[in-house]
Amino acid sequence: MMLARHRLLALAVLVFPAAATSVASAETVEEFYRANRVTVAIGSGVGGSHDLNARIIARHIGRFLPGMPTVISQNVPGAGSVKLANHLYSGAPKDGSMIGALNRGGVFEALYAEPGKARSKFDPLKFNWLGAPDNISSVAIVWHTSKIRSHKDLATHTAVFGSSGGTTTTVPLILQRLVGYKFKIVQGYKSGGDVDLAIERGEIEGRGATAWGGMKSRHADWLKEKKVRMLFQTGLTKHPELQDVPLALDFAPNPEARKVMALFFAAEEIGYPYVAPPGLAADRLKALRDGFALTLKDSRYVADAKKQGLDINPVSWQRMTEVITDSFTAPEALKDRLRRSVAYDKGTKKKTKKKKE
Repeated sequence: MMLARHRLLALAVLVFPAAATSVASAETVEEFYRANRVTVAIGSGVGGSHDLNARIIARHIGRFLPGMPTVISQNVPGAGSVKLANHLYSGAPKDGSMIGALNRGGVFEALYAEPGKARSKFDPLKFNWLGAPDNISSVAIVWHTSKIRSHKDLATHTAVFGSSGGTTTTVPLILQRLVGYKFKIVQGYKSGGDVDLAIERGEIEGRGATAWGGMKSRHADWLKEKKVRMLFQTGLTKHPELQDVPLALDFAPNPEARKVMALFFAAEEIGYPYVAPPGLAADRLKALRDGFALTLKDSRYVADAKKQGLDINPVSWQRMTEVITDSFTAPEALKDRLRRSVAYDKGTKKKTKKKKE
């Protein structure tokens, strides 16, 4: 009797996992999404352009996924979205129930950090990229009371810039190291919105990068009332609406520095990157990619985004994958020069809390 019982237990160990796998594999994509909620995780705090973009996408994408699941948004800020990317890579469910809205700086963090010092614990070449609602042209701004009138003043005047991580840190750093401009970077702000509030309060003079599309949507009054000055724009080419704003890439003092800066600014091409965890089943990944692309073409989504002043210039998942692959497989000497140019442990300081009086 005891021997028979052991045989039955052994048979159960072998049979039931197989049966469970068979049931899971028999579940269609539509059945899965009809029964499960989808989370759009946002790698920044509330109030910035990444947050606004993601919330609008979360509002509409469910209509374009099989089974029309309920979709919620959830902020997971930290380290310029590196915290979220790490979770998506190793901790999040790999079943298509969670996607992430990352900061491009967070995606490229491993490219920027010194070997062994990266906060990122993911391989960007193994992620399943979904695309982006817009590529990015960022601008550096200072408050109208600042002594800095143009980018040329950065050669002699130290600008106090706030940072919430990502490009708000690395853009000033690369210009400091390669061009010789002067910055004091105050880190520790949780979101771009917090940085903007600090600018208005006079805690800092400005920020080294803010998305132009987000700037128009969140701070139309700043632009209309000329409360800020735009010192330069980032990217590989000028934005059509910013032809009078200097391109930071053109500040490069020599061809070698320009190559390094071009590798750095290639990140602008992926804009607001959306991603699914690695290891996703092919049919669910296809559903997410198709649903994401259809959302960006939807008239209701477009109207909603336009109402918020957001630009829509979709980046395909193929183009995003290409840019990321080309960047991470660039010559080692070029990547090493870039790492030294944006190293996090130099030229920055933490935000300190003001003492109560």
